[in-house]
Amino acid sequence: MEGSCSFQSLVGTPCSFDRRVRHRSTEIVPLSLCNKDVTGHRSTWSFSCIESETDFILARVGIFSVTSRDLSSFNIRPFHRSELGIGWRRNSYSNSCQVPKEIANHIERRGKPVKADRGVGKNISAYIHQQTGTLTPVGSVVMASILVLLFYIQGTRSSRDKLNKFLASRDTSPVRSQLKMPWDMASDRTQRFHIRKAKQVVDAALGEIAPQDTEKLWISLVQSKVAAQQTSDEAIDFKLADALAECYKNAGHWGSRRQILSIMADKMDFETLQNWLPGLTRYSRFYHEKILCNANDRLIYIKFIQMCADKGTKCQTFRGCFLFCSGLK
Repeated sequence: MEGSCSFQSLVGTPCSFDRRVRHRSTEIVPLSLCNKDVTGHRSTWSFSCIESETDFILARVGIFSVTSRDLSSFNIRPFHRSELGIGWRRNSYSNSCQVPKEIANHIERRGKPVKADRGVGKNISAYIHQQTGTLTPVGSVVMASILVLLFYIQGTRSSRDKLNKFLASRDTSPVRSQLKMPWDMASDRTQRFHIRKAKQVVDAALGEIAPQDTEKLWISLVQSKVAAQQTSDEAIDFKLADALAECYKNAGHWGSRRQILSIMADKMDFETLQNWLPGLTRYSRFYHEKILCNANDRLIYIKFIQMCADKGTKCQTFRGCFLFCSGLK
């Protein structure tokens, strides 16, 4: 046998014939001619992102992308083609997860290995190799839960990588970390860091959308956000005022009406209040109740519930409305 194939140095095993066939041929062939169907093999061993025999052989040795020009430089002998290609079989006696612990964070019970029954795909194998420098070959056994987690992490990093490529095109520093806690729990220093980074990202995006009027676009964006929030708040206030006005009109006792009126007087001026309660007089109603509106909030709550009970109304319906208006929440 003259010379060795491209894969002898990559896997560390000598070239030879395929032990699964009778004729002991050691003929070397270009890797580009390895085009056997891998669909059944892929399904049997539960891995993904492999479309051809060539792709499978390269991924098994840690080569995840190659140009057509580079591919022409690879050749292979029968032994390596079988061992790295569709002749490969997973060790049936080993069902422990092969993903490195620094990636998977396995939880072992009583020293027993974590069992697994899925196969590592090409993209996951490439991600593990990039993060740890350790090759976990395509087809290696992995836990289903770990596989789902890795798909999620890989997807997150892929989107961040795309964002960083865009930022690099705008001469902006990349996003290297993400906020891992609720905003209110972060320290002032952490908040300032993320605010500064968010401003850089937004400035880069606005510069791409409106290069000549970035500042005006930003001002318009902020104003539209404020206007939308005000519209939402006004819709909520309208519903609350309508509910209180209806309760006021249906209250049978003046004491109950007085307590409801004091809540409304605390939240709106006289002209607005007249729109909800036509016929209301300024002296005997509005100003008097304005003074009393904060006198005894707990008593107001009791009276309010009593009024609802008198009318056979479910108190829970108005409880949230009342607490919001009276400031008891």
